[in-house]
Amino acid sequence: MNITAIEDALYAWATGVTAWPAVFAEQNAPRPGDGFQDTKPYVTIRLGTSARIAQDFVDVPDAATLDQAIIGNREFVVMIQTYGPGARQTAENLRSSFSKPSVQAAFRAASLVYVDSENVENITELLVSEYEERAILDFTIRTAEELTDEPGVIETVNGQGTIKDPTGATVLTPDFTVTIP
Repeated sequence: MNITAIEDALYAWATGVTAWPAVFAEQNAPRPGDGFQDTKPYVTIRLGTSARIAQDFVDVPDAATLDQAIIGNREFVVMIQTYGPGARQTAENLRSSFSKPSVQAAFRAASLVYVDSENVENITELLVSEYEERAILDFTIRTAEELTDEPGVIETVNGQGTIKDPTGATVLTPDFTVTIP
């Protein structure tokens, strides 16, 4: 899983569907504009925390390299906010775009799968003396985490055993070592 590749795919999707500027909405991240007054319209994207879906699959080690593949599903909630005139319609357009084969293909190329979305919420609010149109769209995506481990191999085993006869008397107590050539 490559977070930068996921963010790049989400940015390309949001700007491609809306033709609006997009920014990643970190707590103190700047918004489009001159630093004091936002330039509208625009989209913010927030990639939420990842959740592991079920147990990861751990494959048997490769006989030649001894590498072991570990593969698991990861799920993210993506939070989109649209700002400015037409914000609600733009959020609806973003949600509807998940049905487009071109969007699905672009997500697949980035190893992403759209899972589900919430309703588009109208969060228009009074800002100073004017209403600012805003909307929220939250949706879920999944991707795969692929890791490789090198678990190594046990090369030497030391042991001790006891061999008894049918009466239970100890016949032999050998120490032994087995080493891979």
